[in-house]
This record gives sequence, structure tokens and C-alpha cells, in this order.
Amino acid sequence: MLTSFDDIKTKLEKYQNIQYCDYDIIYSLTVHEAIDCLFELILNILFFNKSIKCGIILHCNEFMYNELKKHKLPQCVFVNPHYYPKQRHTYSILKAHLDNFNYLSAQFEYFCLLASNCMFLKEVTMDYIKNINNSTTSIFCDTKQQMIDNNPLLKQFMINNEIANNANWHEGALFSRDNFKQIYDYINDNNIEKLIVTNITAEEIILASIEIKLFNYCHPRICYVGTCSLYSNKKHRLIPKNMVIYKKVHRQLNHRSRTSFRELWYNQL
Repeated sequence: MLTSFDDIKTKLEKYQNIQYCDYDIIYSLTVHEAIDCLFELILNILFFNKSIKCGIILHCNEFMYNELKKHKLPQCVFVNPHYYPKQRHTYSILKAHLDNFNYLSAQFEYFCLLASNCMFLKEVTMDYIKNINNSTTSIFCDTKQQMIDNNPLLKQFMINNEIANNANWHEGALFSRDNFKQIYDYINDNNIEKLIVTNITAEEIILASIEIKLFNYCHPRICYVGTCSLYSNKKHRLIPKNMVIYKKVHRQLNHRSRTSFRELWYNQL
């Protein structure tokens, strides 16, 4: 199913005045390109979270921050005014989510990390959030020990504080506000950013390692991280039952991954 940026903006108008005194969940997004795809993702999030009080916070690079000034966003979408470029294999992606959490003045119960190439495929309810929040995840990425070894200050800190090297994807990581506050405080109180001198996927390694340190488990991930082959031939319908989001979706508005997913929900708006 093909669409246009203008059509997406028109459909998004119905959500313009949505705003809450407190939110059930805030989705934290890092965004850096393709504003048409970003608006579709915002529309997608609000559609699949329509039964709960959902908010979104965006952390931009300079390009996206300036682009967003040209458009009107729903009142439940917050834009962090502190922007900077993000890059994989650096601390910057994790830092952006931490900065989003710190910037929020709104009250909320849950905080979920997302990337701009995700898309919801299933409805989110408070029953779903509360049930899955009582579970943990055992899905781990490659722990990438070499990245720890290449950062000797970080490695020594982890040894001194008995932090095991763990890794998990950050997309779809779902936290209660209180638990993410503990993670935020631990990272900042120990000035972990200053311990990193070279390439590391901090959002995968540092986040998961500190989760295990503080809670002895990894919080649930509600996003299925797949490959381009999954969305061909409708195989995306086979994502695990306990997950509601899919990654990777191409950041090109009418790429076949988007058109394939779009037919599941777009006409219901």
C-alpha cells in the first residue's frame, strides 16, 4: 500500500489535541532522517496505543530538529530541545534516551526505548504492559567482549563493581519509571560516559549489563529485531506472540517493508 507525506499528515490531524496530565507510557525515540517516515511512525504508535494514555518523546539531530519546526505535532509528542548527532558504536544513542528521560516533566508509569526504523504491528493495552512487565527476557545478543576490552577504564570499573558483561538490544526495552530512574542514576552517578574511549554499542552492552547488576534480570523487550527477509511473503505475521513491534523497517516511505506492514493497519484510520 502506497501513501504520501501529505496523506499521513492529514490522518495525524485527528490526534493533534491529545494530551494527558499523566501518561501510562512514554516511548523514547532517536530520530535523524526521513521526516515522512517519522510522521508515519508517530501515527503508527498512536494508532496501536489508542486504548492507553500514550506519549512520545523525540531526540533529534540538528537536521530533524529544524525540520520539525516546519510542522505541527500532536500535543502528546514532545521534542527534546537538546539535540546532537547519534551514531552506532558510540555512547550517543544510550545518552539520547537518558537525556529524553531526564527532560520529561510529564508524569508517566512506563518508559520504552525505540528506534526510528521500528513499527508497531499489534495493539498495546495496559493489561499487556503490566503482564509483560512482570516477565524478563532471556534473549541476548553477542556480548561483544572485545568492545569492553578496548575500553580499559570501563572494563576495570565493571570488574571493580562486579558487573558482568551482558548485551541485549535496546529497541522495545520496557521499564517502569522507577526502574529506569535507578538505571539513569547509576550511569550518571558513576560518570560512565567518561569511561568510554572507543567504539562500543553502549545501548546494547552498558544498558543490559547494568540491568543485570541492579535487578538481576533484563527487562522485557517488546520489539522483534528481524531481517529484511521477514516481511516478505507476510512472514512478519510470525513475530513472537509476546512482542508487538518489529524492526527493521526501511526509512523510505514506500519501501516494500513499509507497504507490506502498512496494509495491516493504515486503512483502519
